[in-house]
Amino acid sequence: MALADYYQMIGMAEAALGKVKEAIELAPYEPVIRFAYAELLLDAGRYIEAAKLFSELFNEGNKEIAGISIPLRIAETFSAGAAYEEALPYYEDLLVDEQSPDTLFGAAYAYYQSRQPERSIQLLENLIQMDPDYFSAYMLAGQAQSQLGEDKKAYELYIQGIARDEFDKELRLAAGKSALKLSLPDEAEEHLKHSIALDPEYIDAIITLASIYNEREQDEELLGLLAEMKEEEMDLPLLSAFKAFALEREELYDDAYRSYRKAYTGLKDDPSFLDKFARFLLDEGKRDEAIEVIKTLVSLTQHDEWAAFLEMLNDKEV
Repeated sequence: MALADYYQMIGMAEAALGKVKEAIELAPYEPVIRFAYAELLLDAGRYIEAAKLFSELFNEGNKEIAGISIPLRIAETFSAGAAYEEALPYYEDLLVDEQSPDTLFGAAYAYYQSRQPERSIQLLENLIQMDPDYFSAYMLAGQAQSQLGEDKKAYELYIQGIARDEFDKELRLAAGKSALKLSLPDEAEEHLKHSIALDPEYIDAIITLASIYNEREQDEELLGLLAEMKEEEMDLPLLSAFKAFALEREELYDDAYRSYRKAYTGLKDDPSFLDKFARFLLDEGKRDEAIEVIKTLVSLTQHDEWAAFLEMLNDKEV
């Protein structure tokens, strides 16, 4: 067992499992050794085997080993393996005796993943009342409210969380996206700016803010945002598309063309982008390239206008 601990400590998980297996062969009914083996299985991501072994220990009357609750371990193992509904009865049994913050959160997360947001919210309300600085609870509660379609309540929860921890970039991003859903673009912009200030490479926040600037045609802000990004980050097709749209509006057509071509590789299945790109190419006199893009667009959507355009070209050629 000492060797197993050592191997686990230095990251040799399989070697640690092997040593505990040897110990089980010597003492097959010793709960502590079997518990240690289940813990290693859990760490190794072998959730089904771990849950089976924890359950066997529990059914034999072991409620706690080495100061660790066996029902809690079973619930956590099922959740780790995405078997959330199987975890719920164990969480509920635990909550009868003790409502610790971690247990409340674990149960709320399992209910959220099981698409039972009402119970998730109830548990999270208890958790926030018990520990207002349990920051993850605000995010999950907001997500659960969104699952119910309660976007305003979700936004209020994100704001409450930010008030407790203004340096949480994920809460800022969630608040920004929620504000967009509520048609509050100015508030969304501020939250997203904060999120990016906390992590200048936070791509999800950058894409969301860029989409706001593009929608509002704030081209100076959009191009400024993208100019601050690293070259490899600009390989994202959607950001290249936003850049192309802004450059076209600014009448920087050569630069816009390069950004359009860069975006095209990754957005060949996006009808909206293809439509804009086709019109740009025709305006720039790049007829052959435009026809290539239009054919791709028509194959995706049977776009009546562009289908008629292609048919007209075919008639002329005949």
